[in-house]
Amino acid sequence: MTNKRNNTTLSPLVFGEARALEFATPQATEDYFGAIVPSLRAVHGNDAGNFLCRTSSLRVNTQMFVASSTTRYTMDLGEAPMCRFVMNQSGSVEVLRRGGPFHIGPQTSVFFSCDDQHVITRSGSVIVADIDRCRIESVAKSMLGDAGTEAVLDLSETRFIDNRIGGVSFLEAMSAIIASLNSYGSQSRVLSLLNLDESFYRLLATFIRPDLFLAEDFSHHKIDPSAIDCICDAVTSRTDKLLSLTEMESLSGLSARSIQYAFKKRFGCSPMEWQRAQRLDMAYRLLLNDPSAVSIREVAFQTGFASPSRFAEKFRERFGETPRQTIRSRRRAPNIRKDKSD
Repeated sequence: MTNKRNNTTLSPLVFGEARALEFATPQATEDYFGAIVPSLRAVHGNDAGNFLCRTSSLRVNTQMFVASSTTRYTMDLGEAPMCRFVMNQSGSVEVLRRGGPFHIGPQTSVFFSCDDQHVITRSGSVIVADIDRCRIESVAKSMLGDAGTEAVLDLSETRFIDNRIGGVSFLEAMSAIIASLNSYGSQSRVLSLLNLDESFYRLLATFIRPDLFLAEDFSHHKIDPSAIDCICDAVTSRTDKLLSLTEMESLSGLSARSIQYAFKKRFGCSPMEWQRAQRLDMAYRLLLNDPSAVSIREVAFQTGFASPSRFAEKFRERFGETPRQTIRSRRRAPNIRKDKSD
């Protein structure tokens, strides 16, 4: 049982407030987190008789995100099989580990290496994500167009994440990811279509090694046109899901920045904008050729859009009419032709 006084002491969750679970004892909290945090050993309450934990977790493909807001407690963790990302929204987080203690203040993010046991004492609101070391290395290498075997990220040391580097804000980018977790938390398919887990890995890789990703001018680079042709062919032949930037990098052998520059120079838009235009053209043909055999919802998902409303919005921007108007015009077309022939 929880009481009203405890409910009012907790800071809002970073995401998932509407579907959150609440635990009034350390043991109940330990039982819950034990199923999703493999290295968890124990949870201890620091405020006797006044313990409260509110939490929400969400899996996007294979990536688990956990948001929690608590009164003060201590979590004992063994050696983690994965690295870990912690972003503290409010309150305090103190981490005791072999490499030295860490204090994580509000609006601060830390990337933890995966080789140590550690104890976390915290209160307030955080978001946590275990990081697959092999995956983030693969994403970083793909972003750089690097086909070598050497690691490009230094994941052996725990470090703070800079909130801003030049004109790029980590917190603003994370806010966009968190907004999607809140908007589509009950629709895992939508989050999968948005490649939200990949966006998170790309962002984290960028801020782990900003020297690799945030300072290069491509205006003088010569890019083989066939590499961009390969991406275009893949986009036009694939119908089940949007091609991600990481997949574009793997297909072409180019970094994301090279691809962005090449598409801007060749098509006057970003690769994602070009891909969306191709999908909208495909949708238009589907609706125009056989309007009685397809629904707008089916066409939206078939062409890689997360929702029919988003599809309709972009469709109208491109063609000057809604999908429904396109269907109606096609259904009227035979009668119009018949009238003209009479």
